[in-house]
This record gives sequence, C-alpha cells and structure tokens, in this order.
Amino acid sequence: MERSCRSVQEQLEAYAGGELSEAERFGVEFHLRACADCREALSLERGLSGMMASQETAEVPADFATQVVATWEGKPGKSLQSSWDGYRAAVSEFTFRTLVDPLLFMEYQFRSAFDSLGAQLGSPLETVRAPLAGAADGALRTIFSSLKKTYKLTAAPLAGGA
Repeated sequence: MERSCRSVQEQLEAYAGGELSEAERFGVEFHLRACADCREALSLERGLSGMMASQETAEVPADFATQVVATWEGKPGKSLQSSWDGYRAAVSEFTFRTLVDPLLFMEYQFRSAFDSLGAQLGSPLETVRAPLAGAADGALRTIFSSLKKTYKLTAAPLAGGA
C-alpha cells in the first residue's frame, strides 16, 4: 500500500462522517478519483458505519446505580453471582457486536463480490470459491469457540441471534 493510500485510508472514517476540513476533503476526493483500492475501502467503511448505526443500544434501567450499590453493600437485591452473569453477558454481547458482526458483514461482502465475479467469469471460479468460503466459515467457528471459552458461554453469545 502506498503512503498516500495509507494516509487517505486513515481519514476515511472522518470523511464518511463529514468531519474533514474542506482542504482535507478535497485531498481525499482527489485521491479517490484515481485509486480503486481506496474507493473500495470507503465503500466498506460506509457499509460498516451504516451497519453499526443500525444496531440497537442497550437501555440502562433508571435504578441501575441503586442496584449496584445495594449489591455491593449486601442489601437485598440481585446476588453477586447474578450480577456477574449479567456483566459477562453484556461483555459477550459487546464483543459479539464489535468483533463478530463486522466479520459477518465482511464475509457477506466477500461472498457477494465473489458471486458477482463468478457470474462475469463463469464456472471455473467456483473451484476457488468453495475452499475460500470454507476458510471463512472455519475462522468464524474459531472466533465463536474462543468467545464461548473466554466468557464461559453455553450457547451463542446472543440468545436472539445477530
């Protein structure tokens, strides 16, 4: 990757969010006109940004602070184990949302691009697609397995699915 590509790709998130100065925006746009790799990186950035923006955020109960204090002071309320389980579930969901969701999105993008390329080139591409798709599936299985071990989960990180 060229130095200018690296510089532009470091600015893509700010560019997609409209956070660059006029001069910086002009420089990025000038580079994007000539660089297909950076245009593709911008497309992925916009896709990931849109996906992350569409994710629901968790609501914190109004009495959350009271529950935490009551737990630590030993007053009636949720047990420490119950609180730990909730914390572990929250960390697991956060990990899933920040690590696995983007991986699933990238796998979807990879498969879509590969299918599009296969339609243009014909069937010989299918002999390459199957091993690559298998490798992507294997990587996701490894990630899920690691998450299960790390957070001592007995099921998928999100009960409702992604």
